[in-house]
Amino acid sequence: MRALQSKVVVKATKEGLKKPLDGHTHLLLLSANANFHEEIRSGLPEIYKINVVDSIDDLQEYFVSSFSEFILAEHKRLDLLNAGKLCSTLNSIDKNRILKPYIYYSGELEQSEIDKYRNQGIIDCIKKPENPEDLLNLFNETFEVNLIEVISAENDITILKRKPVDTVAAGKEVTRLVEEMSKNGVKKFIIDLSLLETIELEEIQHLSRFTNYQTRMGINVNFVLKSEKVYKAFIEFKETVNVSTSDSIEEAMKQLA
Repeated sequence: MRALQSKVVVKATKEGLKKPLDGHTHLLLLSANANFHEEIRSGLPEIYKINVVDSIDDLQEYFVSSFSEFILAEHKRLDLLNAGKLCSTLNSIDKNRILKPYIYYSGELEQSEIDKYRNQGIIDCIKKPENPEDLLNLFNETFEVNLIEVISAENDITILKRKPVDTVAAGKEVTRLVEEMSKNGVKKFIIDLSLLETIELEEIQHLSRFTNYQTRMGINVNFVLKSEKVYKAFIEFKETVNVSTSDSIEEAMKQLA
């Protein structure tokens, strides 16, 4: 836990880049367009750590002290020639090929043009959604954002930290992880929902699957809840499933120790 909470200084080395361990999705916007920056920032939650670089020539300096796994270049400022330059620059910085460049475009882009960008080394081209509210789901699917951070704590306790991404799929993912890990011998779980302000009934219904195998697998589960709205939504669930709740990780660990 201390390692995950610490600030990691990232440097470009001969072996490549080292990724930070802070549980966020790091996204670098490649464009000098302030409107583009605001469009992306306003459509994504804090789980996305967003930085900005004005031009390809600034990338080398950026990656000396910072890290962003995903690079999103604005199409209107990146033609095919510059796309090749971008990928070449990233290859020189990143020996392990963990950097993933994407192009973000509005309007129409012919499939033949998309194929040309891919041939240059661009992972894919992302079309701007008509509804700004769809931006988050589009990016989560494109970048395959992990909804749950898994942390090994003391006393053989595993913490599943639910990230503040607006999707009910997280409940299903928590249940899958608990079931999978319990089969491998993990018996104590803290489900950390402290970052959530609200929770959908559908997600709680996914979590209610604990009742199907909690006794059979011999596991012990504690939910960390901070939001009053989340706590109220959990009242009925708590009464039907044998789980405990806490208002902090420390309290949950005491209950499970």
